[in-house]
Amino acid sequence: MKNCNIIRTFFRSLLLQAVWNFERMQNVGFLYSIMPCLKEIYVTDENRLKNAAMRHFDFFNTHPYIANTIIALTLVLENETVAPTGLPSVAASEETKSQQIKSLKLHLGGPIAALGDTFFWARIKPFCGLIAAGYVFIRGFNNIGYFLIPSLIFIFLYNMPHIFFRFFGFWLGLKYKTDVVKIISNFKIQKISEIIRLAGIFVCIFVLIAYIVSSGKYRFAGVLVFLASFILIKKNVSIISVFWGLVIGCVGAGFLM
Repeated sequence: MKNCNIIRTFFRSLLLQAVWNFERMQNVGFLYSIMPCLKEIYVTDENRLKNAAMRHFDFFNTHPYIANTIIALTLVLENETVAPTGLPSVAASEETKSQQIKSLKLHLGGPIAALGDTFFWARIKPFCGLIAAGYVFIRGFNNIGYFLIPSLIFIFLYNMPHIFFRFFGFWLGLKYKTDVVKIISNFKIQKISEIIRLAGIFVCIFVLIAYIVSSGKYRFAGVLVFLASFILIKKNVSIISVFWGLVIGCVGAGFLM
């Protein structure tokens, strides 16, 4: 496949959910993404191009940020369906590959969706939003720039891993083909997700303490809270327990003052 069509497919994949529907979900966006490469693969056979397009109207749904891995694997398999015409085994071979493609999309879409939902929706997005909100919380609301800057912080921090996974997954699928499943399983995404979760709680604790310390009147109290939090964590007290203790303590102190 030509590099220009591969690049077009990558950028088209950004519109994977543009025609999302309740019956077959991302099927139209998937076909739109790979259409440039399909036209190149089946350039000499319009009927086979039509058949290839029709099989991609079947149900497809996965996480949009990691879908490029499946898109790349599909293109690899589609490219392998092209065989010299006139051979008696061509039709049977193409039907076998068609079933392989459908099976790939159906069985790989679910696990990748679960992986992406956990990593992006439940970890990356809240973490980036927390950092942006923490900036506003510490700096205050006195200037319109304090709203613009955290918005840019969130957009930048969130889209770095988002674009990276789109591109890297696409490249992995094209380069390593079906071996990409083993490669993804070795990434230890769950461990990375847990690290991000704990980092988010640390950010919450830091923001609360920084807010207290920023007030001259309660600076010494902020230092004591920080030391107490550090000691509790060192004694294996749950970080979540420390966080909620700080939240409840701050709310209670606010009512008493």
